[in-house]
Amino acid sequence: MMDIDFLFQLLNESGVSGNELSVLNLCRERVADKSEISYDRIGNLFAKINSKESDTATRILIEAHIDEIGFQVTYIDNEGYVYIRPCGGIDGATLIGSFVDIQCRNESLTGVVGRKPVHLMKGDEKIKMPDCDAVWIDTGFDAEAVKAKVRVGDYVSFKPNAIILGKNRITSKAIDNRVGAFILTQIIDKLPTISDKQITLAFTTQEELGCKGGVVAACGETYDYIICIDAAFSSDVPDISPRVVGDIRLGEGAVVYRNGDVDRNFVEQILSVAQNYNLKNQLSANYAASGGTNTRNMQLTGSGNVTATIGYPVRYMHTPVGMADLRDIDTIVKLIIHILEEL
Repeated sequence: MMDIDFLFQLLNESGVSGNELSVLNLCRERVADKSEISYDRIGNLFAKINSKESDTATRILIEAHIDEIGFQVTYIDNEGYVYIRPCGGIDGATLIGSFVDIQCRNESLTGVVGRKPVHLMKGDEKIKMPDCDAVWIDTGFDAEAVKAKVRVGDYVSFKPNAIILGKNRITSKAIDNRVGAFILTQIIDKLPTISDKQITLAFTTQEELGCKGGVVAACGETYDYIICIDAAFSSDVPDISPRVVGDIRLGEGAVVYRNGDVDRNFVEQILSVAQNYNLKNQLSANYAASGGTNTRNMQLTGSGNVTATIGYPVRYMHTPVGMADLRDIDTIVKLIIHILEEL
């Protein structure tokens, strides 16, 4: 049975790229009693199953980045307004009127993102896409109180907001890629004993700032196979063409990538497993021939790696209301467990 409470706990936790420690701690608590835990210098968390060294064991890395898009404080003016820059790609149209939390030294400070009222805008101001340069955070406190709490470089996340919509849909900030982190925890909860494999789960950092954690994670050891789990663009909305990302729909199963970042033979093995176990899957060439997930960089480390990307469909990517389907999450957990059994 899926642990929705823990999923929502992960989604609601603040973990902007570069400031993921609280999320790492949640994941560690979840997997520590079932694995051998380690960290690297960039903060990636590794949970190794069947950690005994063996020359014959197949080595498999399953990776998901745990960071979310957000902001960082750049300036506090003499009125107490807080100015920010983005951490990751953020649609400026989703900023206005958002509730946010500033992660200060010893507390979280709530504020709202403000902008000039539309009545007072002139010319192109009304149609120009807003960005961080045109907005500020208002905490309700005066400048002295704000400057006593907030420092330049503090991280800012959207306010926790995870809810269920309809029967099977969830919407929240941090859908990308806290759902991927949740999938890793579900795999370790449900994975049967597999004595001939050495399986490592990697909860990686700073993907939204240039796929940093994924690169370091793949450099630590040599793996026979690497699977990256990440959000995939769904095209079941009015303004995204399936000609760009494929015919990808919520509730229709795992998204298996077939672009330049994956090993074609490994992908065929994955599709064969999905077919054998009657697990729904969808094919995507992704929006780019290469890049967009950690897979590209992990493929290139060392002398090269055998890689695959498995995604879960997401609507409204990189907004505070990303949407995913619980059935797709369940399908991916089952698919990866069967892949691990059969490799």
